[in-house]
Amino acid sequence: MSKMIQVVVLSLLFLSFSSMALELLPGALRVKSISSPAYWRAGGQLGGGVIVIDPKESSKGVRLNTTRIVDKDGSESWSGCLKWKRKPVPVVPGIKYVFTIEARGDTSMEIGVFELPWRYSATIMESPSKKFAKSNGTWVKRSFEYIPSSDKVMNCVPFIRITGWRKILEIRSFSFVQAKAEGSIKVKTGHFMTSPGKSLDVEITSSTFPVTLLLYGPSDTSGSGGRMGGAGAWCDHVKQSIKIDGTSGKSTKYKLAIPAKSVEGSYRLVVVNGSQNLTATTRFTVRPEKYATRIVALVNSIKLKDGATIVFIGDSLTDLFRGSNYVSLIERALDWKYADKVKVINAGKGGDNIKKIKARLERDVISKKPTHIFIFEGANDIKRYYDVKTKSLRGWALPQPDYEKVYREVVKELKEKTKAVIIIAICAPADPNVTKMFQDRSKEFGISSNFYGTPDAEKKVVAIQKKIASDNNLACVDTNAELNKYMRENMKNKRKQFLTVDDGVHLSEYGNREM
Repeated sequence: MSKMIQVVVLSLLFLSFSSMALELLPGALRVKSISSPAYWRAGGQLGGGVIVIDPKESSKGVRLNTTRIVDKDGSESWSGCLKWKRKPVPVVPGIKYVFTIEARGDTSMEIGVFELPWRYSATIMESPSKKFAKSNGTWVKRSFEYIPSSDKVMNCVPFIRITGWRKILEIRSFSFVQAKAEGSIKVKTGHFMTSPGKSLDVEITSSTFPVTLLLYGPSDTSGSGGRMGGAGAWCDHVKQSIKIDGTSGKSTKYKLAIPAKSVEGSYRLVVVNGSQNLTATTRFTVRPEKYATRIVALVNSIKLKDGATIVFIGDSLTDLFRGSNYVSLIERALDWKYADKVKVINAGKGGDNIKKIKARLERDVISKKPTHIFIFEGANDIKRYYDVKTKSLRGWALPQPDYEKVYREVVKELKEKTKAVIIIAICAPADPNVTKMFQDRSKEFGISSNFYGTPDAEKKVVAIQKKIASDNNLACVDTNAELNKYMRENMKNKRKQFLTVDDGVHLSEYGNREM
């Protein structure tokens, strides 16, 4: 495996996949999006150099060359590396993908993938690949058909390898797509929530059978924080792989047993018809029975009219972790109760402050004809920049008077242009145990950086939002108080279900659950 780790890697763009037509990384090599050739990097022992073929005509692609490498055992080789600094590509076991590059060069090449058991894994499981002869300077398209080698594979990193003394390979386009699918497939669950030790009704309709039912869920690992907020809750891990037979074109019902020791959190079901290259996906939530009963009762108490459209507008706390975040949890519950009679729209956008939200109100909120609007933001407005030169904090990113003025303008515009019920969800708290550590480090080591959730700024923004809600007679959910209560109880009881991920700002799976 150590030899394989030295394989030349092309780590391509990450995009989420749909349940049916999975088209991951198509099209021409977008060299124009590279700020400089240095963005394409040779990493570790892999060596090699990468340049844009023609700076005046960047669409021509990039050129990769080999360089001398000395391994730990003293052996020598010539190899090159083209590494795109992005996340792994999600894949589904049983589904066929096609990795294609258009290239030319004076060297043979090998293209394939590194297989990973989960998204952030540092472990390479296998690395299937295919070798091709050199193209002798003619542009040629080379394709590698790939099916994940086991049910444990969840992500992959496509790679290209060239070897040989001072060899060159030019690449001008690539694609990594799901092969053509035929027929149809659907999956739905009988409920949006279940509990450990219970079962869940699953209904599958497929143009042909048998199919494979893959169950993914959170891990039970916990630590001092981490990007998953103390657990692998944001990372799907393979839990079960079940073969299911049925009658082609008709629905088949299956009772999925939830193990008694299942970790609470969001779970994903993927049904795979490998013979027709089809997938369908649905999600559900696992909670302790006492908690699940209370949530189901709350959902049943909600009264919405047919055609209701609920829009959640905000920043990255609304945008990130779609499929498992608080908006997705609400959408899942309302879909169970109302099916397609009620629509939930996630209009969150990472990095937004109230000024940016105002700029896209017409497009992302008003044009949707909402009946209910939730506004949940504030973290980006009140962040303060620590200037190492002056060793002092600047004011809010959006000055306080401007913040209140623009927020009131947002509310005014929504009231004038919609008939929606407007609900203000108060700015979420940062975790001071985490943010203070980052802030102290910046001061100690002289690092200029943004300080999020400073206590004085948080207190002021909470007061402003409550005042605006009161002045406009709007519903107000004090999420700040509730989430602060969650943090205090966790610290008191020394739990590891942290409110935020490792930056102390973005809500973890647990934080979104409380939200």
